[in-house]
Amino acid sequence: VDGIDTYSCICPAGFSGVQCTLSEATPAPDAPATGGDVAASLGEADLLPNPLLVGMDGGSRQDGVMFDTYATVHTHVVEFEINCYSTEEEHFELYTRKGGYKGYNRKKSEWDKHCDGKVQCQGPGSLTKIPASICGDAIEIEAGAVQAFYITATTGAVVDYTSTRQREGTVVAENECLAVMVGKGVKYPFKRSYRKRSMNGLVNVLCRTVKTGGTIYPQGGPLASGDTQSNKRKERKKKNKNKAKFMPVDGMSDSDCEDFDDCDDDMECINGRCEVRIGFDGHSSAGTNECGTEGAPCTYGTDCCSSYNCVKVNGRKVADMRCKLREDVV
Repeated sequence: VDGIDTYSCICPAGFSGVQCTLSEATPAPDAPATGGDVAASLGEADLLPNPLLVGMDGGSRQDGVMFDTYATVHTHVVEFEINCYSTEEEHFELYTRKGGYKGYNRKKSEWDKHCDGKVQCQGPGSLTKIPASICGDAIEIEAGAVQAFYITATTGAVVDYTSTRQREGTVVAENECLAVMVGKGVKYPFKRSYRKRSMNGLVNVLCRTVKTGGTIYPQGGPLASGDTQSNKRKERKKKNKNKAKFMPVDGMSDSDCEDFDDCDDDMECINGRCEVRIGFDGHSSAGTNECGTEGAPCTYGTDCCSSYNCVKVNGRKVADMRCKLREDVV
């Protein structure tokens, strides 16, 4: 009988046809401790753990990240592990809703709170687990369904993720069970959002699948890096690799942007980065409503954008003063 592995089809002696006869039950494969206990508690011992690593590239941060997932097969989401900028104990909440987040990213009443409690963060670049002990039961997603998630700290902008030029809803990472898509960075709680942000971390899922592993990164990965950062930013990171890492908060100075909507009210998007608009004193050739970036003529520090200093590059004349990126900005 197709699909029932406790039976086998044999051809008895003296018969030209086939018939099904009961054989010894085939035991379900042993699941690792990370998923087996959960599968057993769900009464579905044939569910296999299939962790999905989305990426850990970082580059931007905010209070939280919001994104959609798509279940290829019937799937249970057990736990999330994230990229946390802090090394302290932080308070986290996790919300979820059936269907996508579009149109609901500011409507808290349309979401269910799934996790609420303290989490010991492991610092940027290391996985920080949001333990099942502060969450509800595993979230069940039917095959072909979309499920949205909002993972947020209530204690500050400590959730690291990656800025990308891919449209929201673009698949970042997928395996046999689940696909994770580009989403938003979001201020707590359900406030201002920042477009085209990719969740960093690991999604621990259970599903019935022929094989486990084999994660696919359609946009290039596993860090979704293909076009996530400008060449200039990559060069700055390479140049400053031995210096303390600087992780900008989305919407604030030096965070990635495409236009002014990606920056806070007192910022402007200049050369792909949010910069403070500083009033000019009239000495700079840049004008009174702009601020200078790399190589722009300047007379005083206020002539340059907030990530730059006004320094002498050649000689000692005022004409030789130029805006130069601060060394602490990566």
